Amino acid sequence: MQFPDSDFWDFSISFYSQTEVENICIELQNNYEFDINIILFVFWLAAEKNTVLSTDKWQLLLSVSLPWQEIIKPLRKSRALLKDSTIAWPADFQYETKDSIGQIEINAEHIQQLAMEKSLTDMDISTTSLPLDTKIKNNFIYLLEAYNNNTSIQMIEPEINSLLDVFKNNQDSKKIIA
Repeated sequence: MQFPDSDFWDFSISFYSQTEVENICIELQNNYEFDINIILFVFWLAAEKNTVLSTDKWQLLLSVSLPWQEIIKPLRKSRALLKDSTIAWPADFQYETKDSIGQIEINAEHIQQLAMEKSLTDMDISTTSLPLDTKIKNNFIYLLEAYNNNTSIQMIEPEINSLLDVFKNNQDSKKIIA
């Protein structure tokens, strides 16, 4: 499948591949029901767009993004079942099927990200010169208000700080290489 170019997708692939990012994001997903694409979007907004979205704008973005979870969650669950399955069937079929479901899941996540990026271009947003940490934490605060799922910023602050550390270390190493 040929997808259009996407700055958000490229950013996500780069950031998610950093050591510990996947584990931290999955922890936020499992413990607080966060959509990993939303977590990545918070970092992309702050780092690449210098933007903090209001609660209202997060609600609009979530209205575009969250329906995709109705497609992605069953795919993720099916893939996990096949991975841990005791179903009696040839291993080759099991691996091939799990990989096929995984590819469909990635494609759905990619489409979700494209929809999120497109919805941002339709919004009236402004940039801010706040420090990166503040932009990220403010985006999470407003996102949590929009999610309305009883998670506080204090509950997820350790994970946010860990992701920030990884992000900053990655940025520092890019500067050294350049």
